[in-house]
Amino acid sequence: MKTLTSALLGAPVVLLTVAIANLPAHASSLTFATKVESYEAGFATYSGKVTTVANDRDNPEEALGAFITPTGEVYASGNQKFLSLGLGGSAIFSFGTLFQNEVRLWETTWGKKSKQSDYDEQVEVYVGKSLDDWTFVSLVKNIADGTYNTKQGTAVKLAAGEVYQYVKLVDKSARVNDRDGWDVSAIAVEAAPAAAVPEPTTMAGIALAGAGFAAMRRRKAQK
Repeated sequence: MKTLTSALLGAPVVLLTVAIANLPAHASSLTFATKVESYEAGFATYSGKVTTVANDRDNPEEALGAFITPTGEVYASGNQKFLSLGLGGSAIFSFGTLFQNEVRLWETTWGKKSKQSDYDEQVEVYVGKSLDDWTFVSLVKNIADGTYNTKQGTAVKLAAGEVYQYVKLVDKSARVNDRDGWDVSAIAVEAAPAAAVPEPTTMAGIALAGAGFAAMRRRKAQK
């Protein structure tokens, strides 16, 4: 088991957004992960042995940023960087912004398309307004949901009107040989507009107004 907190990840990664013509029209509003808040690696089953996730697959920074090339093409198999969660592992991501409406996932799965059933991997998606407040959203399957082989990835819809700060992925892949769980190629969210979140000064004003109203009620009661 490996734990990697945000304190160990070094300098923050520059916020990445994309606006690419051959992606879906709404992709221009996508904001990719900028930070891994925590990484709890699960185990792997290589060559029939239970072991840790391979060293070239356990770098959380490989899951940050966009998964597409500057020309808008998906990386070819073998060139895509990714983070393996490990069987039963998990990771928490933040995006440098609050978000709403949807979370979008991309997963790396090797092998010929005709044999993808051999690499069936699954992940639970949670969203949180804090690191202690999680809401389950969906179970995503890399093959059935097209997460591994489509430019648009898999979109997970969120509750309307709700604004979140974090996404947590928890691997739920089958415990079979030669597996190391869900491979995070990229994860993105739809950034919430500033209007969706009250400014600190607005919140202070609301609190002050509430206190004033309460004081007026007390004075009336005393009279």
